[in-house]
This record gives sequence, structure tokens and C-alpha cells, in this order.
Amino acid sequence: MTLPAHLSDNRGLAMKQHLLLFAAAIVAAAGCGKSSNLAPVAAETTGFVKNFEEQGAALDGRAKALSRRVQDLAARGGIPPELAPAKQQLDVVLGDLLPRMGNGVKEATPWIARTLGDDKLDEGKKLDELRAYAQRLRTGLTNDWIAANAKLDTVESWLTRVEAQRAQPPAAAPPPPPPPAPEGGGAAGGTFPAGDPRATGNDPANVAR
Repeated sequence: MTLPAHLSDNRGLAMKQHLLLFAAAIVAAAGCGKSSNLAPVAAETTGFVKNFEEQGAALDGRAKALSRRVQDLAARGGIPPELAPAKQQLDVVLGDLLPRMGNGVKEATPWIARTLGDDKLDEGKKLDELRAYAQRLRTGLTNDWIAANAKLDTVESWLTRVEAQRAQPPAAAPPPPPPPAPEGGGAAGGTFPAGDPRATGNDPANVAR
């Protein structure tokens, strides 16, 4: 089922608003003591990663479901040429965007732990690096999530259209053409239409003879 355009837009808007709120929290934390804000920023970043992991899993499930629909179409008659651009967008989601998001989520928690446990960094340096990393991570994941959803919306729209076309019954065969009229313009069997002089033997051509 294709999502209405306004729902798709709302999902992207919600992610952008989440990003802005997170950025504001980091900026606000910068105005306080660096040491006292290290744990809250780390916790906020870790919470975002866990939440995004769930959203990424849902997105992955949606992409794979669409991929199965494409495969089903191919098995039942091949992928029509008009679906090729949508198939390419699905390949970008499955082969590029989703793996990149997965790697970002997978690497985040170990990176945070290493940074917090790095004895070579003082508390202020740890906080600076954590803030910069959190901002990059959130921006990258959010942008990829929005792009992937937009592409999947396009794929789903195209798929639904092609599936509906294939579900329609084939057009009825046209009726056979009428049989050809016999030579001389008469009807079959030597009879003539009512009112034709030849039907009564009063053919003017015969009278003249």
C-alpha cells in the first residue's frame, strides 16, 4: 500500500525536528562545565543510537518486503521496462543506504566506550570529540533514513501500479467479421432482400429483354 504523500513528508519532518532538538541540547550543554556534561551527552548519543537501530530495522523490513514483490513480478512475467528506474532505487537502498546506516549504528557504541575510556584525553577533550561525533552521526543517519524512505515510497508506488495492471483481466477478443456477401449482391441461397425487384421476378433488366 502506498503511503499518502503527507505521511511520507511527516516522517521526514519528524526526523529533522529530532535532529534539531538534539543539536540544541548539545549546544546548551556546551555552556556548562565540560566535565559535568560528559555523561549526559554520552547517554543522549547512546539513546539515539538504540532508537535509530529500531527504526533502521523497520526500514530494512520494508525494503526487503518490496524486494520480494519485485521478485514475484519477475517470476510471473518479468520486470516491465517502466519499473526499471524504481528497481534501481530499491537497489540503492538495499546496497548502499541500509548498509551505511547499519555500520553507523554498529560502530557508535564501541566508539563512545573507547572515547570515554581513553586515558590520554582529559574530560574537556573527550566531551568535544563526543559532541562532534554525535552531531556527525545523527546528521548522517537522519539524512540516509529520509533518503531511503523517499526511495521506498517511489518503489512502492510503481510496484502498486504495475501489480494493478497485471491484475486486470485480459481484454475480450473482438467478434469475428461478418461473412462476405454472395456475388451479385443477393443473399445466400439465391434470395434477395425484401423490396428488391429481383425478388418478384420484375427485374427491369429482364423486362427490357
